[in-house]
Amino acid sequence: MLALFFAAASPMTGAEIPVRDTPRVAATIKAMMLATINEQRHAFGLAPVRLDPLASSVADALCRRQVYDRSVGHTSTDGLSPFHRYSFAGGLDGITENTAAWSKDTPYTETEIEGLVVESMRAMLAESPPHDGHRRAILDPHATHVGLGFAWRGGEVRVAHEFLRRYLRWTEPPPREIRLGEKATCAARPARGWEIAAVSVHFEPMPKPLSRARASAIESYELPATRSDFTPRRAGNESDIVRIARAGAAGGELIVASDGSFTFAIPFAHGPGVYTLVAWVRNGEERVTASNVSIRVLP
Repeated sequence: MLALFFAAASPMTGAEIPVRDTPRVAATIKAMMLATINEQRHAFGLAPVRLDPLASSVADALCRRQVYDRSVGHTSTDGLSPFHRYSFAGGLDGITENTAAWSKDTPYTETEIEGLVVESMRAMLAESPPHDGHRRAILDPHATHVGLGFAWRGGEVRVAHEFLRRYLRWTEPPPREIRLGEKATCAARPARGWEIAAVSVHFEPMPKPLSRARASAIESYELPATRSDFTPRRAGNESDIVRIARAGAAGGELIVASDGSFTFAIPFAHGPGVYTLVAWVRNGEERVTASNVSIRVLP
């Protein structure tokens, strides 16, 4: 997924008033974005997305950080990617992020900022393959919720969309932090009509802080390449579920109960670092990533 960045150097006229940091302006901008997103989804026969408070707080935090350190893109200066930020804040769903940024040497006005948001939405929706990541995120037929972020400071403005795919009801969420050598399990039940297809576990070293220049130079994000895939097997009896629930199973066991719920013993095969758990669910031939849960494994 690529980020949009715009730069300008326009003087402010005497009639313009620099925008103030008020909840009213933020609420107006977010309402505009949500309305445009759902209008476009409706035009393509897609269900509307619902505004998600947690994802919005994560998006707001990214925008505020980038406004103050003047960075852009999906990788924040703490070295985290979108799925890290959402997961470490408590998120459990699949996530896809859009961002847009504007910088100029004079403060933006409220009217200008509203125009910037309209411009960014128009640019995203006008994309064509293969460079259409923003458009595909907005028109993702499997998106169910969205978090919206907005921040400004003088001549710096940032917006973010966090599109979620919520298809799992977690009865035992994965931990967000664990010590190497400890065992961990998780359990969930797919939404009606869906079933667990597989679980992928991606590994990467612990993220490190980045300079503004280095973070801004990262134009896109993706899951780590080091990956292990695990397919489900049906529980022979309820003792299989109990055994895994007590963290007595070998890492990588993915057991499905008769009601469709599943339990997964999370493997940490590469030592300390970050492991991101991706649960794939399916409905017939459709397969959807329904989680991007990151876990810090400490030495």
